[in-house]
Amino acid sequence: MKKKYNKTMSASLLLLVLIVSAFAGCSANSSQANNTSIKANQPVSNTNLQSNQPEKTAAGFINKVWKVNKSNSVAAGQIYVFISDGTLAMTSPNGKPAFGSWTYKDGNLTMVEESIPYKVDILKLSKDEFNIKINDPGKGVEIEFVPATESEATR
Repeated sequence: MKKKYNKTMSASLLLLVLIVSAFAGCSANSSQANNTSIKANQPVSNTNLQSNQPEKTAAGFINKVWKVNKSNSVAAGQIYVFISDGTLAMTSPNGKPAFGSWTYKDGNLTMVEESIPYKVDILKLSKDEFNIKINDPGKGVEIEFVPATESEATR
């Protein structure tokens, strides 16, 4: 039974990578790209960054496969992809892929999971790290992402 599960999980992850690859190759002048709320050179608001962090462009987290490295609520190893059309793709080694949405407008990141919007603080953003705090009604969910390796993104 475990072999069948691994094949199903591999197929799900492969599908996720193919979706991301397809969107990553879209032209910046395409109608999909023009309908998004974010522009590649739009800076993340300094109020959303730790005070010792330089201002970064928000585009640094888009169309990149991120792996949860550490979190106070999300299992390590889960994969998140913020696709440029506003789709949020999430998967884990222990479950089926899930999809939500996200927007970045006027310096504010919002993630929508299961039809519930959550305001998100970007704590750190670099090519090697993406740290966020999802402001849910509880204590908030902090997630430290690192880029997923090719083998992690396709297993």
